[in-house]
Amino acid sequence: MSSSLPVYSGTNYIRWGKKSCPFTAKLIYEGQIVGKDHRAVGGGTNYLCLPDDPQYDLRYAFSNRNAAIGVFLRGTMYRGFGNTVIDGRVPCVACETNRRVNRIMIPAKTSCPSNDWTLEYQGFIMSMVEHNGQGDKDLFDDAFYATSYVCVDSDAEILPNSYQPHNDGSLIYMVGADCSGIGAMRNCSPYKQGAVLLCVVCSK
Repeated sequence: MSSSLPVYSGTNYIRWGKKSCPFTAKLIYEGQIVGKDHRAVGGGTNYLCLPDDPQYDLRYAFSNRNAAIGVFLRGTMYRGFGNTVIDGRVPCVACETNRRVNRIMIPAKTSCPSNDWTLEYQGFIMSMVEHNGQGDKDLFDDAFYATSYVCVDSDAEILPNSYQPHNDGSLIYMVGADCSGIGAMRNCSPYKQGAVLLCVVCSK
């Protein structure tokens, strides 16, 4: 299928949690995952892969005192991932495939659908847990803001010199299926309560 496509055709994706693209893709840019503070009200519900080399228009070089800026981005830190990366800042890269124009992230899978698809990387479904910031209450007792889900590479890395234990900001956690109680998923029997959900990013 792909042999009939022009050389310049392809698609792109973000590889969350890594500083380089897999051998199946070309690097577009390197960056870090950012989001709003997990206690902040307002702002976007998605993560951004912010480039390491930003460009500015000096006409809009606002200071912290300028009311035009209503949302400030914070570096994202791993939580609940493992001792090797927890409390480290999360890198990301934008990658481009060559002659593969379709791309999909499939949750709860460790392989691509068929031989027609190329595995870009495997990972874990992760998301932010936001709360209302009322004192030292348990984080999971007062979480209620919507956030996004991303597929973080299973061989995750941290940004150099970014280890900051117990420093809040934008946080990212593992995700699992809920098979108990009134709000449980339907047809939940194949899923395991409390088991971490995996993911794959595939292209064709």
